[in-house]
Amino acid sequence: MTNLVAYSTASAPSGIYEYANIWFDISQSITSGSYGLTWGQDVCNSNSYTFITDTYTQSLVGATINDSTPIFYSTATTSSTDTLAVINRLPDVIGQQTFTYINTALGWVSSSGKYITLYTCSIYDYPANLLQEDGFYLLQENNSLIILNF
Repeated sequence: MTNLVAYSTASAPSGIYEYANIWFDISQSITSGSYGLTWGQDVCNSNSYTFITDTYTQSLVGATINDSTPIFYSTATTSSTDTLAVINRLPDVIGQQTFTYINTALGWVSSSGKYITLYTCSIYDYPANLLQEDGFYLLQENNSLIILNF
């Protein structure tokens, strides 16, 4: 079963994950039309990242706060190459300096305030960076795992 996604500027009710005016139904109890919103099914792949934003936040021509709809950007796999390729083509990155390092790119997506990130169809909170040297993250916490990058 997929989760439903909608755009709203209101405070999300219980069972809804809210970020950047996107509501993501983590309880899977919402039906289309709930709360007077237009809901769409999420787009995810069990072996990918999916970045969710919306037409209003991205300032697409003609998009208003009242008719904004979600936009999904998905990677082919969870590899650094595929993920960097998609992040470097997000609307906010086009025309800017592209990312070379996956940790920097995922950190930017997380801190941009414009995207919900799904990792293999689950909400992805960018791991805390515990140590940094010369702009590279050496140690990361990812749920119960500690990852040492060489």
